[in-house]
Amino acid sequence: MGKSEMNWEGIPVRMRKFSAVKGVGIVIFVVVAAVLFLALSSTVYIAGDEVGIVQKKLLGRKLPAGQIIAVNGENGIQADLLMPGWHFWKFPWMYRIDKKNDIQIKDGFVGLITAKDGLSLPPDTVYAPEWENPNRMTDARYFLTEGRGFKGPQLTVLQPGNYKINTALFEIRPVPILNVEVGKVAVIKSNVGPRVETKGRLVPVGNRGVWDTPLSQGKYFYNTEAYEVTLIDTRQIKVSYTDETETGERKEGQSMRPIDVRSQDGFTFPVDVRVTYQVEPQDAPNAVAMIGGDELILSKVVTPRVRAVFRNNAEKVKALDYVKSRTAQQNQG
Repeated sequence: MGKSEMNWEGIPVRMRKFSAVKGVGIVIFVVVAAVLFLALSSTVYIAGDEVGIVQKKLLGRKLPAGQIIAVNGENGIQADLLMPGWHFWKFPWMYRIDKKNDIQIKDGFVGLITAKDGLSLPPDTVYAPEWENPNRMTDARYFLTEGRGFKGPQLTVLQPGNYKINTALFEIRPVPILNVEVGKVAVIKSNVGPRVETKGRLVPVGNRGVWDTPLSQGKYFYNTEAYEVTLIDTRQIKVSYTDETETGERKEGQSMRPIDVRSQDGFTFPVDVRVTYQVEPQDAPNAVAMIGGDELILSKVVTPRVRAVFRNNAEKVKALDYVKSRTAQQNQG
């Protein structure tokens, strides 16, 4: 080996070059491995039926007092969701990702919505005004910025379907749909809407109070907590005041006994009575405003009147005559 191939330490030049190349290769490998590790550890996959709720831990400002959802990059839960697919550079030391399933509202139900953040409700209101487009409302960023959404219970409901919703902002509770069956009407007592002066107990539809027009047969996507519903049977109803009941008859609560009457000559005896009554659809709102639902109409109006009629009739005749003229007495009632 010639002198030109030896350094002063006696190490061959070619070996020294190989060592330098090997060192550079190790550095590159370490860098690539570190980049891959960072990339993989900061990659999040959201499945098709999920969303990712993002909580930022560092490098952001503190949220304003009373605000729980960030819309300007502050630390805390972010308004924007991670949608299905791959998401990169979500470093675990900077972000926490909570995967949540889509909200599903089944057929026959509606979803009642409560917002945990937003503007304070206007005075004299318990429910936030209804949104024309529920899809815009459930966009958390839009709700908290341009939409100027209100915190608290929402008049808007979710109809049956699947929804990608930031559940850190919106709480969703499914309840049965308002289903008005054949032979019934629904009287609505509204807890929302303008207050209007009226002479009676009823208000025009859309105002606060008992609406003067009932809902007919059909399915309605209403917030049944904001709109209290009383279903009234508008068919002919047979009521039995006797120990024996025919098919289709209704009993007045636990009072299934015959009606006790007292005749003109002082005899007291039971009378079996069957009556038929009907609430007309247009009369249902007044009945609800003044009395209440079906059971109260029966117990507070029908039964007292039936008893009064038969007792009054019995007081006018002797016992034997009353029994003989039973059919006439019942027709008179």
